[in-house]
Amino acid sequence: METQYILIRQNKSDAKKIRIQSEVKSVLKEASFVIKNNIIYFSEDDKENYVNFLMSHEDNNVLYLKVSTSLNGEAAAKLLDEFNERFVKGEHRRKFYIINAYSDASQFYCKKLTPVIGRFERLLREFIYLTLTGAYGREWIKIIDSERRKHIAEISKGKISHDIKYIEESLEWLDFSDIEEVLFTPCIYEDVDAVVTELLSTKEITKEEMLNKLKTIEKKSLWEREFQSFSDVKNLQENFNDIRNIRNTVMHNKFISHKYFEESLTKIEKINNQLRRAIRKIEKNIYDNTKEKSSIVIDIGAWTEACLKALKNSEDAKRKTEIGRRVAEKYSNLYGSTKVSDLTNAQLLINDAIAKKINNG
Repeated sequence: METQYILIRQNKSDAKKIRIQSEVKSVLKEASFVIKNNIIYFSEDDKENYVNFLMSHEDNNVLYLKVSTSLNGEAAAKLLDEFNERFVKGEHRRKFYIINAYSDASQFYCKKLTPVIGRFERLLREFIYLTLTGAYGREWIKIIDSERRKHIAEISKGKISHDIKYIEESLEWLDFSDIEEVLFTPCIYEDVDAVVTELLSTKEITKEEMLNKLKTIEKKSLWEREFQSFSDVKNLQENFNDIRNIRNTVMHNKFISHKYFEESLTKIEKINNQLRRAIRKIEKNIYDNTKEKSSIVIDIGAWTEACLKALKNSEDAKRKTEIGRRVAEKYSNLYGSTKVSDLTNAQLLINDAIAKKINNG
């Protein structure tokens, strides 16, 4: 394994005083390295930890330094990482800009992190698939907003332009940033007027189907709608920025130290374990025939609060009230409910939808 450095003098006038090769060797000695022939020992008494080195011969303001070791694997990576930490940090390097142009140690750590990040992305897709198909069946893709569905059709270049492919492959066509937007960007998932018209014209509809339809016209992120109730992954959204940064560092093969590797590995593996636990709980409901499958519990209290805010700011109260009354009546006819709270919630939900349509023009 080897590392290639480029050292550039910060003050060009120093070139008149001392050869750059001698100056760099002085820097190494200030960092407590011991130089003998073409070997850099880590200390005077330690003959086991050392690197070989080569220096460029030109005496100007730029010097090229290559250090290498005959060790392999983790031992070599740790040795080169320790050399790098001592060499590039500290007062001794004050006269130079030091560029780490290439590092086999960094490449070693990138390769170790790549499959861990790959598992995260696969587990995340599995978690999304299981959750949404469990709630919506073949209609799961419709819970992803219409603009994102258009994006999927565009980036697939027509290969995913019909229902079968949408249902089977949609998440496969989304890159990491797309999935982040799908999960965490608040949006209204369906056209408000279309949903209202459909609800009022449908003769047979279940309570769950009605509430699911109303969910599509509430401006929330998909994560808030469908995934926030999973306690195992409750911190995923706040950790997503760190995950993205680690992924970008690894996938673009940027420099990685041993410390960064250990911290990143710990963080990603922890999140992977959280996703596995959430998936196992879903699978328990899927495959365990001894228990009733858990139904989706919808918190319409939070929607009611949002509805009240929208109603307060809207001017077309007569139109909203009339449509809200009709939906409330339909709700009552379907479920035989005479509870004021049920009728109020149904009316407020649809009122909120109309208010949003008015406010958004």
